[in-house]
Amino acid sequence: LTVEFKNVKRIEAITDKMVIAGTGEFSDFQEAVRHLKKLEKESSNYDDGIHYSVKEYANYLAQLTYNARNNFNPYFNTFVFAGYENGERFLGTVDHLGNYFHKDYALAGFARYFCMPLLANEWKKEGTLEEAKQVIFKCFEVLFARDCRENDNIRFAVVDDKGTTIEEPVYLDLHFPKEMRERANEKLWK
Repeated sequence: LTVEFKNVKRIEAITDKMVIAGTGEFSDFQEAVRHLKKLEKESSNYDDGIHYSVKEYANYLAQLTYNARNNFNPYFNTFVFAGYENGERFLGTVDHLGNYFHKDYALAGFARYFCMPLLANEWKKEGTLEEAKQVIFKCFEVLFARDCRENDNIRFAVVDDKGTTIEEPVYLDLHFPKEMRERANEKLWK
């Protein structure tokens, strides 16, 4: 979420067991989501009980991104996939070059540069949802300190055996004076 476009949702549920989030160019994000939803619809139309897995969607988007790059029309995004299938969690990223990574935790945008050490130190494989949210809040404090022009709301998506839930934006109660944020915004829009 950015200052200018506070209500833009950069998280989409592709299936009831998978979400995708993206940083970067919003129109490219929308196009990628459109391709993934089209693939899901085509799969559902066969009505044979076979559906693509989260890994297959991630591979598809990696190939789509790679082909767009080769055609000199790249997606200027980093995508993060989260899914839950057959009792297993899945988390992966696809970058603007078509590189696909599958890890226990994923970062995109400025967070890849500023929050990787914090996440690597705080991450627990068997941690609770609340512990994970606290680590994310710490990451956003660091990010907001680096760029206080951004919106101070974040949105969580949870994917588990019950399905996909995209929560409403949460206000970050950061300790930056309002005057500091307004001054940064004035410089941005001049």
